[in-house]
Amino acid sequence: MRLKNTPVISLTFLMFLCATNALAIQQLEDMDQAVIDAEQAVIEDSKSSPWFFVGHSVSGFDYYLNIDTIKKYSQYEPLRYKHGGLDFAETHTKVWWRVVRNNGDYDQIQTKFYCSKSSAINVSGIMYSKDGIYQGDLKFSSFVEPIVPDTVHADISKTVCELS
Repeated sequence: MRLKNTPVISLTFLMFLCATNALAIQQLEDMDQAVIDAEQAVIEDSKSSPWFFVGHSVSGFDYYLNIDTIKKYSQYEPLRYKHGGLDFAETHTKVWWRVVRNNGDYDQIQTKFYCSKSSAINVSGIMYSKDGIYQGDLKFSSFVEPIVPDTVHADISKTVCELS
């Protein structure tokens, strides 16, 4: 009997593979626990504050949504678009959301989201310093604007429409 072409695996190498596999399994379990801990922290934080973190923009701003203010309305109304278009919607969802700048100053904006039309209009807005001191009102267009895909505003719209 010739052993020349038969592969031989050493016992040491097999033990190394088993130890490596056990270490990999432990690391995966640790990562799973870290994810669970992070999710629980977010849930606990959301219980103490109505402001829910939605996203971070490329310009460095953080966006938050006040989940306590999400209200759906059944009201038939015309939608006027900037380009002159006209449409109608049967429902809209109103919500307050916040844009926090790098220096801590922030704007709070109330928006009507027309979920079935993928569009929105800002209704009201207020500017605050990082200390919460009123700085002025924001001025908005009186036209409905389409939600631009792949933006933080689209993420806000998606969250609002799913929760309403």
